[in-house]
Amino acid sequence: MGTPYESLDTEQLLEHSEWLRRLARQLVRDDATAEDLSQETWAALGRRGTVGIRDLRAFLGGTLRKLALKRARSEGRRTHHEGAAARPEPIGSPEELAEKLEVQRAILEELSSMGAETRTAILHRYYEGHTAADVARSQGVPQGTVRARLKRGLDELRGRLDRRFGGRRSWCVVLAGISKGHIEGGVAAGAAVQASVAVGSAAGLGGLLMSKLVLAFVVVLLAASGALWFGADHGEDLEALPEVAAVETPMEETILAGEPVESGRTPAIAVAEESPAVEPSGSSPTAMALATLTGRFLLPAGSPAEGVALSFEGMTSNAELARKFGLPKDWQDQEVETGPDGRFTFLFDPPRAYQFFLAGKLGEYADTRWRWGSLPPGEVTDVGDVVLTETGSIAGRLIDRAGKPLEGAWRISVETSYRQAGPAGNATRASGTVDPKTGEFRIDRVPPGTAELKAHSAQFGWVKGPIVVVQAGEASAADIVYEGPDNSRRILISTRNRAFHTHSRPAPGTIIVRGESGEVVAERVAGSSQSWSAADLAPGQYTIEVTDPNYEPWSKSGVQPGQKVNAHLRGSAAVELSVRDSETGEPVARYEMRLRFRNAHFGPNIFRLRKDSDPEPPEGLYDALMPGDLTIVVAAPGYAPFETDLTLGPGETRDVEVALERGGVIAGRTVDADGEPVAGIAIRLAPHLDGRDPSDPFAFAGFMSLRSAFEDRTRETVADDAGRFSFEAVASGAFDITATVSDFVSVSQEVEVATGLDLDVRLVLPPMGWLAGRLVGPPDVLPEGFWVSAFPSDRADQSFFRAHTWPRSEVSADGAYRLGPFPAGKVTVELVLDVAWLRTFRSSGGASGARRELGTVTIRGGEETERDFDLRESYPARIEISARINGELAP
Repeated sequence: MGTPYESLDTEQLLEHSEWLRRLARQLVRDDATAEDLSQETWAALGRRGTVGIRDLRAFLGGTLRKLALKRARSEGRRTHHEGAAARPEPIGSPEELAEKLEVQRAILEELSSMGAETRTAILHRYYEGHTAADVARSQGVPQGTVRARLKRGLDELRGRLDRRFGGRRSWCVVLAGISKGHIEGGVAAGAAVQASVAVGSAAGLGGLLMSKLVLAFVVVLLAASGALWFGADHGEDLEALPEVAAVETPMEETILAGEPVESGRTPAIAVAEESPAVEPSGSSPTAMALATLTGRFLLPAGSPAEGVALSFEGMTSNAELARKFGLPKDWQDQEVETGPDGRFTFLFDPPRAYQFFLAGKLGEYADTRWRWGSLPPGEVTDVGDVVLTETGSIAGRLIDRAGKPLEGAWRISVETSYRQAGPAGNATRASGTVDPKTGEFRIDRVPPGTAELKAHSAQFGWVKGPIVVVQAGEASAADIVYEGPDNSRRILISTRNRAFHTHSRPAPGTIIVRGESGEVVAERVAGSSQSWSAADLAPGQYTIEVTDPNYEPWSKSGVQPGQKVNAHLRGSAAVELSVRDSETGEPVARYEMRLRFRNAHFGPNIFRLRKDSDPEPPEGLYDALMPGDLTIVVAAPGYAPFETDLTLGPGETRDVEVALERGGVIAGRTVDADGEPVAGIAIRLAPHLDGRDPSDPFAFAGFMSLRSAFEDRTRETVADDAGRFSFEAVASGAFDITATVSDFVSVSQEVEVATGLDLDVRLVLPPMGWLAGRLVGPPDVLPEGFWVSAFPSDRADQSFFRAHTWPRSEVSADGAYRLGPFPAGKVTVELVLDVAWLRTFRSSGGASGARRELGTVTIRGGEETERDFDLRESYPARIEISARINGELAP
């Protein structure tokens, strides 16, 4: 469920307003219409009231889309009839107009008499539309200070208006009427008001556009005073728009079916654009900030590609992330087609446990694909201009060494070296079926370049084929020749361990195939970890047995050559678990149980065997476990997590008693150097590592299980608007609690936790600032593929570079860049050329381009330090290389 409207503070209301305007600009062609639609949406909310709205953003987005569709449908009719049926808008009485002007004048007068810092913050935030972060940077103060000034200022302004008008109802009714009139008919008089009121020493508010100011205060003054009560409480019989709630869709079953759910997430919104691509808003990411994925498709000649079918999908990255962050209940994959200008946009709230895929398809052009391991909320990902590529085809036969077609159902897969630019570019694949009688196949829409052919059968697995060079507009010929054993005399065994999928491979020599003529040991199929083959078998009936003692005995009889068998294996160890309260001795029935493999070099190595909502197994028996060095983790609501190490042998059952303790509590605040609270800071509570950096890949002696254990014991939260945070039911022991702004700006404190102990922690963030400026190059030369990177000059050791990501800023067309935040002090600035990408049909790798030090800059805390770099005498050169094969340009 999303955030209830009544619980939103001023900043969240403004974020909704800004998000709504961005969405409107994606749905319509011009800014004026977009502004009208967003205003009409707020008016619809005012008419309807907020009772029963579970998710305000879902309501606003759905209402906006409905209004945009309604406007599009009526536009043609309006154009046709606008001359014949024109009527003047109704004009209010002189008394009503005077009342409206009086409230507007009162707002300006009261605002002008407030303190300079508060007044400036309000004008920057609500009149000029800057974010709190932008205001904080411009004034050289923390964001928490700006937010505090805004809250105090709005509270003060409401109090002033209450006293001036004898209560809140009188000025709220008038202000609501002004907003309604502006939205539905326009307030020319309000826009023309010139209140000559002094601001500061010389500036004036006389030129303040009332339309913009009033609309902002409708959101922040009325909403915080009565949640846009004016339409609903007065019983106006206006057209009501239905609530658009988040749609719940069933999730596909994954390894961790029934994972915890991320609540309050917004489904993706697909938009086909006819307007410029969305630019980053510059807002600080929040829990409700949407991510944007955008781009433009072009035909080979450079004209926009209309009608490209795009699909945007999200799915679970892995079991560990799903367990850590939960799965969303309302995620929806989206599809859209590009508009006449070739553009597209997807708006979505990215689940933290998800990876994302984008695919585009148009006619006979090559498919385009991207994959992102994650996409950050509140940021814009632009794939840029994507030029569609013409394709060729591959035709051939699937045959054995004697030239005969292979029996059975086969499918051809083509993996190509064609990828989109950048790290997210994914290989384009093509596929097709094989004629079972002739063995012939033809694969169309294959992009030019190198391609690898493979054939697959559900019965016999993969057959590797040749590498082919494909030319656009041409058909390449290639056969796939199977040179393996005779499938009619072979039995294929596939092993699976559903509970522990990383333990699906029995030891060599433990898969036995027995028949009348004797027994054969199945051998692992080359290139596969879970497929085994017994070849050159005589006709007859065979029994397959798995004898590895780490698994329960498994066998299957009546198997004939030419068949495939799936062996579903179960571990041979077990534990009987008894969970009780350490103080009362009473059983605890509601708990989660996880098993972690120690000293493991594989991942994932943490498996959840029970959710706290699952029924407890009879006698607490957890069977089918894999023997080995294990850690059992038990976590129950209201208790600190419990861990115990044990080593289970093959076939062993062990009794394990767990006594749960309530643990300790850690609470605290994040503040800046002046003691002002800092909101939105990521807080991490992790086991103390005696100075080791957990992000350093060498910090855990090479064992993946050590890192997994560290992450399993780590907890995260975000400081609220007052900078407060807390962790409850913390296990006893030493922990590091860290507040992180960026890789370079953080503060950490070691704490010792004991059961029943409440700790109060104060994390003081170091002074920090930003770096901005321009690269000055030769005239008329654009800095294409240039980036600026920087890092603190006193942290140039290799372990630091391994463990941290340097902030980078792509240089804009005018040479501008901006980086940060950095801790106060010296930073080393470097020029970095674009990443060089090497792509094959199996992988894609990138190497950072050439780096060149530009100099050092001293960052001042609380400020944005400006520094330009003159490259006119040493501008980087670019070399373009082309290759030809037999006189033709290489693909």
